[in-house]
Amino acid sequence: MRHGTATLSDECRESGARLQKAWLASTAQLNQQWLADSTRKPPPFILAIFRCADGEPEDLIQFLRSELPIERFHREWLAHYFERFLDDRPIRGRPRNRNLRSVALSTSRFYQAWREENKRQGIKDHGQAGAMKEEAARFVVEELEPANVSIEAVLELLDRPKHRQN
Repeated sequence: MRHGTATLSDECRESGARLQKAWLASTAQLNQQWLADSTRKPPPFILAIFRCADGEPEDLIQFLRSELPIERFHREWLAHYFERFLDDRPIRGRPRNRNLRSVALSTSRFYQAWREENKRQGIKDHGQAGAMKEEAARFVVEELEPANVSIEAVLELLDRPKHRQN
């Protein structure tokens, strides 16, 4: 791979495997919680915004004309709707690869958590940063299964200076 021939020590590989299991367990728990929460119906205001985005603005107009208070959260949704769906201006600049950036951020967070775990357990990982980043990218890409994102692209983005990763 790109980061040279550095290989992980056995104890570093084991700590990474433990962290991967913990990550998967917490992800499974969050997914179960999300599924339990998703059985609830969204607030009427949010449904009205989605219907308006689909070309049926009647519910949103009715909500706005009512005496119901609009919370800050609702104002943010409304602002997002107007920014996103009613703005006819062309988008300037190059298009960003959101999938790639999201996966790179997750990889970076996993890598940092792995480094902290190694430090906490007294595992020396000096000289293994490249192999650890590569393993972290492989794990995150295989777990998230993002569209059109390769491990090499993630590693290339992570190699850039922080101010150029956006």
